Amino acid sequence: QIRQQYLGAGWYLRPRFSPGYGDFALECQVCLVAALELPKRIGVTLTDSLVMAPSKSVTAVEGVSSLPRDCTVQGCEAGGQTDCLYRRETVAQGDT
Repeated sequence: QIRQQYLGAGWYLRPRFSPGYGDFALECQVCLVAALELPKRIGVTLTDSLVMAPSKSVTAVEGVSSLPRDCTVQGCEAGGQTDCLYRRETVAQGDT
């Protein structure tokens, strides 16, 4: 529903991203929890080590862009380093 609303206005949603992924610092969780008033609204809190309680709780942000870009998430095989032992193509070839 949200995607359709934004598309109708000429905007495109980007993939969601959560604190702790990539270079999105886990410490940003503090600001998100505070801004959304999660303890007051739905009882979600953070421990001193930034773990959310209850467990399995998740926060995420989703970007909006005026450019219709495809943001499919790909594995490491999309990168240029071909000699990595953990690359899926390499593992598959080593198993045969």
